[in-house]
Amino acid sequence: MYIIVKNYFLKNIIFAFIPIALVFLLNLYWIIGLSKLGVISDNALFSRGLFGNSYMNLIESLTLFHPYWTGGKYFAFIVQPILLYFFLIPIFAFFGLWLKRKDKLILFFSFISFLGILLAKQVSPLFTNLYPWLYRYLPGFNAFREASKFYFLIALGYSVLIGSFVAWMWKNWKKNRRQIYLKYVLTILIAGIFLWNTKPLITGEIGTLFVPRHIPQDYIVFKDFILDQPEYFRTLWLPTDSRWSIYTNNHPKIGVVGTIGSDWLNFTNKNDKVVSEQKRISQILNKTFSNNLFDSSLIKYVIVPLQDKANDDDFFVYYGNDRNFYIRELDKIDWLKKIDIGTKELVVYENEGYRPHIYTTGERETIYKEVPYKVVDFRFINPTEYKISLKNISTLTYINFSEAFHQDWRVRVGEFDWFKVLTEKNYFIPNKYHYKNDAQLNSFLIDPNVICRDYECKKNPDGSYDLNLTLFFSPQSYFYLGLTISGLTLFGCLSYLVVYFVRSRKTKHPKHPKPLPQASTS
Repeated sequence: MYIIVKNYFLKNIIFAFIPIALVFLLNLYWIIGLSKLGVISDNALFSRGLFGNSYMNLIESLTLFHPYWTGGKYFAFIVQPILLYFFLIPIFAFFGLWLKRKDKLILFFSFISFLGILLAKQVSPLFTNLYPWLYRYLPGFNAFREASKFYFLIALGYSVLIGSFVAWMWKNWKKNRRQIYLKYVLTILIAGIFLWNTKPLITGEIGTLFVPRHIPQDYIVFKDFILDQPEYFRTLWLPTDSRWSIYTNNHPKIGVVGTIGSDWLNFTNKNDKVVSEQKRISQILNKTFSNNLFDSSLIKYVIVPLQDKANDDDFFVYYGNDRNFYIRELDKIDWLKKIDIGTKELVVYENEGYRPHIYTTGERETIYKEVPYKVVDFRFINPTEYKISLKNISTLTYINFSEAFHQDWRVRVGEFDWFKVLTEKNYFIPNKYHYKNDAQLNSFLIDPNVICRDYECKKNPDGSYDLNLTLFFSPQSYFYLGLTISGLTLFGCLSYLVVYFVRSRKTKHPKHPKPLPQASTS
């Protein structure tokens, strides 16, 4: 008996493990890559500070009222007074709990509501330090930078509690006319509380996804203008990019506000409280090295977007509310030329000195002086792989790659095979030849006399070398490995289903059915 139970238990464990293993293997194509890249364990989203302590409180959580809810258009960071009818929500939920307090299911959803309220209030009194403690010490909890996500738990619990109250009324209030009328009134009132919140969605007052938007014609003209240019370059939007801004792999866009808060943080006086918000944003244009920084960063066009109030795309209100200020600042820059591309309000400036995506220099690249450069012959394979050809190299050469610096951008000399990235230790040139330049981009030192001792190079009669290089983002090889495993798993699952289907069809419809037994005549 023991053996039978044991075998049955093990069999169930195996059957339970199979779907888990299949899901894991089917998703391995992204799991391996991201784990090797480190973005799962070390992610900027998980290193942000706690936000919203001054907005969230216990009363708002109890009433299921978000601090930004206006009953109409959304205004971020402006705390709104709680609308009176929201106080009815916890009252009806408490009635449901009290009347069905002996029901274990109701007690469970009461706990869900309590947990949601406890978390959604953030640092408001009761258990003030609970949320900061969880944010700091509970793995994964720091993804919840502010607590409004836990309103879902409150709504889930309240829906069951209020529903139990309504069910109790309809079951018990049927003895006299007053009870019958009252249950109708309360049911309509409860439904009306939540239906009323849909009014701004129906009328369009909320002004968000439920209101149609129209792309201004200027952005369409600019899109056509950009797409007609095949070469690689970036566009910079001042103060930030519009939702209608065109961008592709060949023409990335960046906004000044986001860039000075990350890659260009060290180039601005971020902590200067005297400088206005507008000045802080525009000061990146007026540095002694600004021209070289823009050239190295491949910024060909600088654009001032529209103050588009009609389509709710007016972000200038957060950055000084004066669009003309940014235009006046750009007009002062002598290395930027205002150009007319056929737009009426969209203002476009051209930086004619922008550099190629990949180029070489004879000395280390810097933004603090003009460094002569040479155009290099390269071929784009995909965003993680480039083929570079260097001819007649005899001295130190710096390859400059204008993508944000990352240590996993590596250079391979000679033939390239992504699988060997996983199996060979010294497949790329050493990382000591890879450094972050002043523009926060990638530079690689190529010393042919050293590199060609260990890697395959073509030596010319004059003693110079021809090098065929592959610039590769090495975690991509783990993606290819995971994709191979996931693809084989998917192929195996589909093959199994096909075989199972064919066999089941043969079982149900055999080609030569057995003859029926003949009746005995004796």
